Amino acid sequence: MIKKFYLATTLLLAMVAMMLPSAYAQQKLSGKVTDQANQVVIGAAVMVAGTTNGAVTEADGTYTLNNVPANAKIEVSCLGYQTQTIEVGGRAVINVVLAEDTQMVEETVVIGYAVQKKSDVTGAVASIKSEELQNRITEDLGHALMGKAAGVQVLSVSGAPGEGTSIRVRGFSSNSSGASDPLYIVDGMKVGNINNIDTHNIESIEVLKDAASAAIYGAEAGNGVVLITTKQGKSGDGKIFFNASVGFQNNASGIDVMNAEEFVKFQEAIGRGSSVATWYTNLVDGKKVDTDWVNESFETGIMQRYTVGAQGGNDKGSYYAAITYLDNDGMLHGNKDYMKRLSGQFNASYKVKPWLQLQNNITVDHTDRGTVSMNHVEQGNAVASAYQTVPILPTEVAATDLERWGMATIPTSQLIESRPGYYWAAECLTFSEMTPYYINRERETNRTQGDAFRGVFSGILTPFKGFTFTSRFGFDFSDSEYNYYLRPFWGGAQVNSSTTMSLTETTSRYWTLQWENFANYNFKIGASDFTAMAGMSYRQYYGLTTGVNVNHLTNETDPVYRYVSNATAAAAKTIQGGTPSESAQIGYFGRITWAYKGRYNAQVNFRADAFDSSKLSTKNRWGYFPSASIGWTPSNENFFKDNINPEVWSYFKIRASYGKNGNVNVLSGYPYAATLYSASKTYPIDGVQTNSQELYNTRLPNEGLTWEESKQLDLGIDLRFFRDRLSATVDYYNKATDNLLVSVAPPRITGASSVYKNLGLIRNTGLEFELSWKDQIGDFSYSIAANLATLKNMVEDLGGLGRQSGATIHSSSLTATYLEEGMPLWYMRGYVYEGFDPQTGEAKYKDVNGNGMVDADDKDFIGSAIPDFTYGLTINLAWKNLDFSVVGSGQQGSEMWLVSYRPNRNQIKEYWYDSYYAKGANAKYPAYTADSWERFLMSSGCVYDASYFKVKQIQLGYTLPSKWTKKIAVSQLRFFASLDNYFTFTKYPGPDPEIVRNGSQMGLDQVSFPVAKNATIGVNVTF
Repeated sequence: MIKKFYLATTLLLAMVAMMLPSAYAQQKLSGKVTDQANQVVIGAAVMVAGTTNGAVTEADGTYTLNNVPANAKIEVSCLGYQTQTIEVGGRAVINVVLAEDTQMVEETVVIGYAVQKKSDVTGAVASIKSEELQNRITEDLGHALMGKAAGVQVLSVSGAPGEGTSIRVRGFSSNSSGASDPLYIVDGMKVGNINNIDTHNIESIEVLKDAASAAIYGAEAGNGVVLITTKQGKSGDGKIFFNASVGFQNNASGIDVMNAEEFVKFQEAIGRGSSVATWYTNLVDGKKVDTDWVNESFETGIMQRYTVGAQGGNDKGSYYAAITYLDNDGMLHGNKDYMKRLSGQFNASYKVKPWLQLQNNITVDHTDRGTVSMNHVEQGNAVASAYQTVPILPTEVAATDLERWGMATIPTSQLIESRPGYYWAAECLTFSEMTPYYINRERETNRTQGDAFRGVFSGILTPFKGFTFTSRFGFDFSDSEYNYYLRPFWGGAQVNSSTTMSLTETTSRYWTLQWENFANYNFKIGASDFTAMAGMSYRQYYGLTTGVNVNHLTNETDPVYRYVSNATAAAAKTIQGGTPSESAQIGYFGRITWAYKGRYNAQVNFRADAFDSSKLSTKNRWGYFPSASIGWTPSNENFFKDNINPEVWSYFKIRASYGKNGNVNVLSGYPYAATLYSASKTYPIDGVQTNSQELYNTRLPNEGLTWEESKQLDLGIDLRFFRDRLSATVDYYNKATDNLLVSVAPPRITGASSVYKNLGLIRNTGLEFELSWKDQIGDFSYSIAANLATLKNMVEDLGGLGRQSGATIHSSSLTATYLEEGMPLWYMRGYVYEGFDPQTGEAKYKDVNGNGMVDADDKDFIGSAIPDFTYGLTINLAWKNLDFSVVGSGQQGSEMWLVSYRPNRNQIKEYWYDSYYAKGANAKYPAYTADSWERFLMSSGCVYDASYFKVKQIQLGYTLPSKWTKKIAVSQLRFFASLDNYFTFTKYPGPDPEIVRNGSQMGLDQVSFPVAKNATIGVNVTF
């Protein structure tokens, strides 16, 4: 049957062929593909244009194609070479010489006030292009950068909608919370964060990691610089694009807590059986209560994102415009955790004269965010309550059944109705410290709305060859409205409650103006290429926040009345804020680069910065930040070319740099000046107690105060092999940050409580490795990129201050982290748990000082949140119209302290199943009672390895063939599906090892909002 079908088909095709003009005659085509050095090119794709008829060159570079029309065109392509399109013209043999794709070698990167050929870069610059971000399905840009660059660590402070991320470049350099953030520059304009930037609008991101690259930004570049360039229009036919995605979010946390039976056994074992027995025997609908609070607290949230835009241009100008709507309904049950954002990007460029170009980059956005108390509060934390509320408590209690559940004594005004005749259950166990989720959710309404208008207008003059002068004016206007309503509620027997309502309304307004002028001049002297750049920058900032709090409204039940204007005449009103904040900065900068025959490179940067008196005193306001870097490319030397086969080793470059940068983020509010405090005191005067107004210093002045400074050495090599298919980069860095800003206690005789001083030094050292492989075999192309960065962080000097206390836990009664010489920044300090007595189960702790007893003096290092190394992996595969990608990131060697541990709350199952009570002498955890758990909480027994690897995204896409889509005027139509954060490999028993807090609180897990796992479907359309 098959043979008959084949024969019939052959005859039919032959008849058709004879009827066609001779131009359509089919023929056999063969040939050989070589490069410009007459070396064979293996794996090149030879395709008949517009068809799927193709072949791949063999080991000798030859190819053979059958059934090629005489008037057809063939396309010859291979990674690392320029694609060629050749008319067959009736020929039977076509040999092809491919030219090397110099774009790969001559790729440019943004370096601050200029662009530079990648081959001339002498510093440590990580570059991420738009292709690496366009398919990432994330709410903010920070999450899309995870795992993309060595030495760039992206911290998720929370997985809540709109929470954003923090970035650390080459470690942690400041003891102040938030002061380790890098400088963010978007299209030349400094911005406070990058959380609201849409990944669809990004053209490239450069991270200036070493001091030499970042020194052009001087006093603000001590923690690295992140340069973001948004998309511009491109010459050619205009196009319209539409991108849409819908994601379904669920709780990705693998934490497994006790059910009711396990919890009761646990409480009975530690001596609280009588306290829970009555509750456990209470029945609801004839059954014992066994509430899965995790399931009650989380639901499937939906994240939608839609982008529509247009792009185009000609030889006179170009435009790019896009509008994006994001709606992220979080995964907490109910509708109070959400993030909605409408944003627009409008970029245009126009050549007014051959020597004058005008350009603008405009961003506008409106955000609307709702939150529930969910982060970093041990008792009033809605997320923590999901994991720690006792499972023997029902979700709701009938009004007729309040007494049985211990709620009869709660005033009705503090009960929250769940439905007619029922109230959300309050935890009335006398020892419990948790507020159930539904009460946490319903007790408050927390909403923030904001608008932002940011942009840069530039005039670019090129009056003569090689010279470019740029003048650009940037602005950033933003305002926000914050509305917080707290109703009367009963949280529980051992936690906060409120008998009155509270309403706070706050409005904030900020603006930043920036004006910069700089000139670049490129010129040659003999075989040397020079670029000289010089410029100035001025920036002015203004901010004002004003708020009002009231405690009584004309109607406290209807949400329509929850505004300050509806306060009663008798309501107490409290004014908040009202004092503007202003600052200004001016800087002068310059750079000279030198390149010689593609072999030698050098660069020198210098910047001088000054800030107004809100930062530093007039005697100390100027700072000077020089840097230098050099590079040598042996692969362009004759001895290398003559002895090394370029098919094996094609590129080799050595780099070195050294420089100094500053960190001004730690300075605000006149820290060098004294502060005065007014208070009413009572003194005995002539035998009578008399009130007197007293004015005294709370902070001493220090006019010698200055910014933190980072000095950094970087040594690097860049390698490429096998015609650039394999690329590798290795960097070693040594970064020392000194003049740390520390608040210390002055002598008591001064009467002041603090004074700021520059003390100490933090050193970060490490190695960074980046490795990638790209290849194409016929219709199949693939790439694999991996990076790894080691990190050693150490506080080397504190100016003789000794150990400094950091963050506290357990209602601020216990100090958990410290700043100390010879230790990592904000390390964890507590008792060293050494197991337990197998006979009694009593916990044993290390006697560090050997005095025969364990007390507070025996606390020691028990962990650090700073990882030993971080790493990332990206895999891209494509075959014909199918594409597949995997992105992953992880870290190794970090610890996390599960400080939420309490035996009077629900806990992870292993606290019971691996306890002495359940497992005996082979257990992990000791026998602790209601009175002995606090020391265990303060020990290494509650500190866990937080190493992890997350598969951040798995995405499969299919692009419909153009011969189909062109019929409906669509140039490209792609469908895709992805799984984000679905797979986490870790031994950490808590909610999410990825969630890391800033500053002195890093590593302390109070059960924060975990990162959601998303199942997403979407479409990309281009017209």
